[in-house]
Amino acid sequence: MHTSPRYRNDFFEGPYHEFWQQRRAAGTSIALHPHEDREDGSSLYDDLDHLEKVIDMSMTSAVSANISFDIFRSGGFSFHPNLPALLRNVGLAVDCSAAPGQRDISRAMDWPATQVSAIGEGERVIAEIPLGWNGSGTAFEQDYLYNEKQDLEGLKRVWDYILKQSEASRIPRAVNFLTHAFGLVDPHWREQAIRFLDWACRHGGALVNAEGALRMMSLTTLSEKQSTLPIYAGR
Repeated sequence: MHTSPRYRNDFFEGPYHEFWQQRRAAGTSIALHPHEDREDGSSLYDDLDHLEKVIDMSMTSAVSANISFDIFRSGGFSFHPNLPALLRNVGLAVDCSAAPGQRDISRAMDWPATQVSAIGEGERVIAEIPLGWNGSGTAFEQDYLYNEKQDLEGLKRVWDYILKQSEASRIPRAVNFLTHAFGLVDPHWREQAIRFLDWACRHGGALVNAEGALRMMSLTTLSEKQSTLPIYAGR
């Protein structure tokens, strides 16, 4: 749910709140998704006090609208080192903010060029479901599962790499396929998203909600500790 300053309260009100309630009843996970930008284009994700206020305000508004969040996703892949603690404090254990290899300090974005599976320390650790990545370049147009910047064949190539890595390590891997609301109402991008998801599910993938992702992360932790555990990666 987009909660940038422009839409801070809109999506908690009618007719939207009824839509979110229907999605929850269907088992869909809903993400808190605050875009927090300054007028100069930099990100307010470098301001922990601001983030805390936005998250607390959004969680309170959600309760009032009988909506619950399962996931957090930052705006534009921005992040803050202390954000995992804030998320744990409000009961969120899954994050989808990571874009491996993306770095722009002005945008509070500095992700390692590696598969990220958890962030935070001690009891503040949360599961990280990163944007699907091919492990090489950092161009959204060819290296990530980013619907509106890729073509279908490019998305398939990224998926093939993810599946190969998962099968080689025998560790199930959860990734995020990014598609936006504007894309889902555009016939071209909507069709591409549907075709890709159908193709991925027929090639070793499965669609999961936040609960399913957490179960997958639990299996990953076990498989790293017990190498003989029969994990069927990507299946």
